Amino acid sequence: QGTSGYIKGYAFMAGVDAPVFGGTAMFALGYASTEDAAVMNGAEKAESDRFGVGIGYTYNLSKRTNLYGVASWYQDSIDSEKVTSNNETTYRDRDPQTYQVIVGLRHRF
Repeated sequence: QGTSGYIKGYAFMAGVDAPVFGGTAMFALGYASTEDAAVMNGAEKAESDRFGVGIGYTYNLSKRTNLYGVASWYQDSIDSEKVTSNNETTYRDRDPQTYQVIVGLRHRF
């Protein structure tokens, strides 16, 4: 099935960083709200909200090499999701969550 329709809504995100223990600590908050979302794969989302938080830290080992770590969490709230299965239509509310952790070493050439 294809995608048709549109999404309208708004989103806000704010973040800060600060020097901490010889590296840089980062923090961000975000919020998004949408309604009248596109029809996709038989499901139509009437309204959804997303709240997210992320923290991170980066530490320079040299001028070209650094260590970094990031952790984030998102909470969604989906209201009146239309789901059609076996020619039967139902509406449901869902509140899925997403977690993410990233750790890495970066070297710039």
